[in-house]
Amino acid sequence: MGSTACRMILGVLLATGCTSHEAAKPGTEPVVPRPAPAPTAPFTPTPEVAVAQCVLQAIAIDPPVLHRDLLAVAPQYFHPPHRGGFDAYRGGGRVFPWFDAYALQEPFIPPEDVRIAASTRSTLLAVSSDGELGVIARDGGAPTWLGERLYPEDAFETTAGMRWVLARSGSTWRLVQIDAGNRASVFDLKVPESTWDVRIALTADDRIAVAWLERDGGSLRVKLTLDPIASEPMVVDVDEVVLPEAVAALSQRSTVDLALAGDGPDGVAIAWRPLADAGYADVGDRGTPPQTPCGAEVRWLAVSSDGKPSGSPRRHSTLAHPLGGVSGIGPWGLTGNGMKATRIGGRAAFVWLDDGGVQGARVDHEAATVLATRESAPLIFLQREGQMLLLDSSPGVRAFSLGCE
Repeated sequence: MGSTACRMILGVLLATGCTSHEAAKPGTEPVVPRPAPAPTAPFTPTPEVAVAQCVLQAIAIDPPVLHRDLLAVAPQYFHPPHRGGFDAYRGGGRVFPWFDAYALQEPFIPPEDVRIAASTRSTLLAVSSDGELGVIARDGGAPTWLGERLYPEDAFETTAGMRWVLARSGSTWRLVQIDAGNRASVFDLKVPESTWDVRIALTADDRIAVAWLERDGGSLRVKLTLDPIASEPMVVDVDEVVLPEAVAALSQRSTVDLALAGDGPDGVAIAWRPLADAGYADVGDRGTPPQTPCGAEVRWLAVSSDGKPSGSPRRHSTLAHPLGGVSGIGPWGLTGNGMKATRIGGRAAFVWLDDGGVQGARVDHEAATVLATRESAPLIFLQREGQMLLLDSSPGVRAFSLGCE
């Protein structure tokens, strides 16, 4: 998804880290002691693995009719790595139509020279021509500019109307808190912008959670904080795999498709897809991309409200494939799986692409379920809780109702 993460706002380039994948080094050391890493062992179910109480289902429903301006940019956006909404600007003007999960049939038309980059149920996150972050009410009106040069990548809104925004600053990732009066507070997460896999989510009780990937040599770790705005936030390692350093670096630059969602009444759940073949040698270089598939696995687990993982991660074996056509100068990664997170029946659930189809797993499920056949390489778009769209660049759209029976 490099194109959407590297958008230039009329000369202001904020996404400086889209082609760099150095190890993430958060500024706050974990407060939980970490033993010396050991090679990742094969998965063995443990007694704490809960028996699934239901089976995920995806029932085909009539797809929505997408606006012609959205279909026109399908080749640009309808691909697995894309996240967020859709800027339907096609050149030749100063107006940038915006589509998101709340309005795929009709665009929001912002004022001239203002682009929308993220949204919540009530608010559109805008960027001015000089890179200033602002908010616009979904029902219209003039932007309220917040006095910060930040580029929003994701946003959530609490039941009380507080907005939380994950944003790029040009150096590190920032978390922006916007209150009901549109007053903003900015918190530096101290995670370098070169860290591609950074995600935020709200718990059911409206706490904000932040997760990101860190690589230290051959160790890949998922870091999590449930109190990111505290003066000394508690940062914990919730999952880790250990690989030869060259394979871990390839996994990092391939992205691990990190996904995060609220789980149960006050917890969160994470899923990610690291590479898993310690013997893989076709890592490529600056002139040649990897040419062969590499074994990988999707890993998912729940985390309680105090930041403690609830048991061992469940795992699903898969493959990461070569990119195909590439341009520029390497090294390059392998393909991702376009994983997205949602909630089904009060629990976190994850959906991703696999050679065997569109797969899904709720966090309390020991194994994945095939939800739909795979046609091409669609964008998994979770329009709302319980509804999944598969958007294809051809263009095309399939729609499904998700549930757990």
